[in-house]
Amino acid sequence: MQYRAFFLHLATTLVVVVLLSGKASAQTSLDRSAVTLQVRGLTSAMRDGLAQDLKRDGHYRIAFACVPAGILVLEPIAGSGARSNIVSALPLVHQRIDRNSIVASDLDRNAAESRCAEARNR
Repeated sequence: MQYRAFFLHLATTLVVVVLLSGKASAQTSLDRSAVTLQVRGLTSAMRDGLAQDLKRDGHYRIAFACVPAGILVLEPIAGSGARSNIVSALPLVHQRIDRNSIVASDLDRNAAESRCAEARNR
């Protein structure tokens, strides 16, 4: 009888873990719609010009930017019909920023903000 209670408890715990991990992976897939770019020589003028171009286009926005660290985080605007694939925004990015100075980064938003704080404290 003790074994049955133990296995029932174990099975319940596993079901909860699987359900929670499903929610976590769903959140991760939502976060993947944003892309982080490292931009060598990023200036305020580049950032502001790109922000205007993206606003005019209406499909993407700059979710986070840090000029000192050369970081731009772009994401699709909800309800704009934009694909989560940021490739369609690259022509707008390349109008303002030389493609040879841009590298896609795997930084998430929190890491980008931390890197920005480090750059500002130097």
